[in-house]
Amino acid sequence: MLHGYDTRILGFNLRLPEISAAIAKVQMKKLSKFLTQRRKNAKILTEILSDLPIILPYERNDERVNWYLYTISTKNRDKIMRKLNAKGIGAFPYYSTPVHKVPFTTSL
Repeated sequence: MLHGYDTRILGFNLRLPEISAAIAKVQMKKLSKFLTQRRKNAKILTEILSDLPIILPYERNDERVNWYLYTISTKNRDKIMRKLNAKGIGAFPYYSTPVHKVPFTTSL
């Protein structure tokens, strides 16, 4: 299981509880402000990290990233995470197994 779902079968859960819908309705009014702040945060992170030997995320032409995650790529992931965590900076792999290596079948 990965993030609480079984990736060996295809399935959907599209139900939205009423309380979640009510919260979402209010949060949608704030979305533009949230995205503006995320964009600013991503720009700051990019400036701070730009001289390190890592691959940084970026927006391609005609693309607007929501910056829900700021994912870097590096060959020394575990070492970097240990150093960041030791300094009280939260860093972790979003997917412990790369998504392209997660098995998928359509049989039930």
